[in-house]
Amino acid sequence: MSENWARLTGEVVDGRFPLLQLVGSGDRSAVFLTASDEPAIQKAAIKLLQTAPGEEQLQLARWEEASRLRHPNLVRLFQMGRCELDGSWLLYLVMECADEDLAQVLPRRPLSAVEAREALEPALGALAFLHGRDFVLTNLRPSNILAVADQLKLASDHLRRAGEPRQRVKELSPYDAPELARGEITPAADVWSLGVTLVEALTQRLPVWDMAKSVDPVLPPGLPEPFAEIVRHSLQRDPGWRWSVEQIQARLERPSTAPEPVFTAAAAAPLPATGSRRWFARWATLALLLLVLIVIGLWVFHPRPESQTAAPAPAPIEKVQAEPETKAEPAREQVPPVPEPQAAPAREQVPPAESAVAPSSPAPASAAAAPQPEREAPGAAVPGAVVEQVLPNVLPKARESIQGSVKLGVLVRVDPMGKAVEAHPAPAGPSKYFAGVAVDAARRWKFRAPRVGDRSVASEWLLRFQFERTGTTVQPQQVAP
Repeated sequence: MSENWARLTGEVVDGRFPLLQLVGSGDRSAVFLTASDEPAIQKAAIKLLQTAPGEEQLQLARWEEASRLRHPNLVRLFQMGRCELDGSWLLYLVMECADEDLAQVLPRRPLSAVEAREALEPALGALAFLHGRDFVLTNLRPSNILAVADQLKLASDHLRRAGEPRQRVKELSPYDAPELARGEITPAADVWSLGVTLVEALTQRLPVWDMAKSVDPVLPPGLPEPFAEIVRHSLQRDPGWRWSVEQIQARLERPSTAPEPVFTAAAAAPLPATGSRRWFARWATLALLLLVLIVIGLWVFHPRPESQTAAPAPAPIEKVQAEPETKAEPAREQVPPVPEPQAAPAREQVPPAESAVAPSSPAPASAAAAPQPEREAPGAAVPGAVVEQVLPNVLPKARESIQGSVKLGVLVRVDPMGKAVEAHPAPAGPSKYFAGVAVDAARRWKFRAPRVGDRSVASEWLLRFQFERTGTTVQPQQVAP
C-alpha cells in the first residue's frame, strides 16, 4: 500500500483527524499533518501503520503504555486506535508535531561541538528516564531526534519493554546494535544507536563496520572530545562493555583538558587505502607498547608504599574532614633525649587515619615538653594524600563472573586543588568492563595536593584496583612529583 499513501490526503480518521499533508512514508507506515478541536492537539501529526494479522492489539498496548510516560524530552502520544481507509484496516497514532528533525539538518551541514552537546544532554536525560523504567527506545536515529518548538525530543512510538521477545533481524541498519540480530532488546542497544547517531551528527558520515568480522566499528577522524571517548565506549560489539547512559552523562559533565580538534573537509575525506591503514595500525601499536612500558616502569621501579621507611605513603582512607592546623616537619637537628628511647622519630603530622602506629607505652610528660622541630626549609617537597576514595560500583553478575581476582591500574592526574581531572586505565587491563568502572570511580577521588615550598602543585597517582567476588580493594600510590 506504500504507493497509495498520498492518495489518502483529505481523508478523515475516526471522524476527528483530517489527513492534511503527507510528511513521510515507508512500506508499512506514513505520517500526515493533522489537527483537532482539542486544545492540547490543535497541531499534531498522525501516523498510519499496517500491521501483520494478530499484532494489532499488541501494538496498541505498546502505544497505550508509552502514552502514560511523561518526560519533557519525549514526544507525547495523544490518541490511538483502528480505522478503515480506502478499504484497508490500519492503526493510527496521534502525537506531537515536530518542526524539524536531525535527518533534515545533516545533509546540509554537521553539528558543531556546542550543538552536539546541546542535543546530547536532553537525549541522555530521556534515555535515562526510559531505562530507569525498563523501557528501550529501539529506534534512535537522526530522523527520530525532533525539534518541537524550542525543545529537543525523541520519538516515542517505537518503545519496547527491556527483555521483550523480538523477531530476529536478518539485515541490520547501521543504527542497530549487533545483538538485535539475535532478538535481544536491552538498554545497551540504545547506547549503540546513540553512538552511531553522534558520529553522523558531527561528521556527516557513519562509522565503518562489518558485522561479519569480530571487530569494533572504524570511526572517522577528527571527532572532538569528549564525544570521541563517548563513541568509543558506545560502539563496543559486546553490550556488556558499553557505557551506560549514566556513565556517558558523567563523562559529558567532566571538562576535557585537551583542545578539541576541528572536523574539516580534509578529515571528511574517504578512508585511506589499505596500506595506509596498516601503517596507522603499526604506529598505534608502537605508541600503545610505549605507554605500557612507561606504566610498567613506574610500577616496578618506583618504591612501594610498604617498602618506604623514611616517609611511608598514607594508607587509603574513606574521607578526611580537614587538614590539621599545624604540621610537625622532619627534624633537622638532634631532638633532646627523652626517657623513652623507643619513641618514634618525628615525622609529618597527618590526620589520625593516616598516622603511624603509636608507641606501645604512653610518652611521659617530659616528652610532650620537648621543643618542636624547626620549620620546613623553603623549597622542600611535601607529598600529597588521599582525602576521599570511591570504590567502583560493580554489577552483581559481573562480580559473579570473576575467577580468582581481576587486577588493573588507573593513572589519575590531579590538579593543584586536589581534584582528579583525568583518569586512564593501564593498557594491559584484562577487562574493559572492570577498567570502565574503575576509571569512573577514580574520577571521583579527592586528594590533598602535594606542596613544593608554600605552593600546591599538580600530581599523578597510580590506583591499583583488585576485584574479587567478595569485594574490591584499591592501593593508591603517588607517582609524580
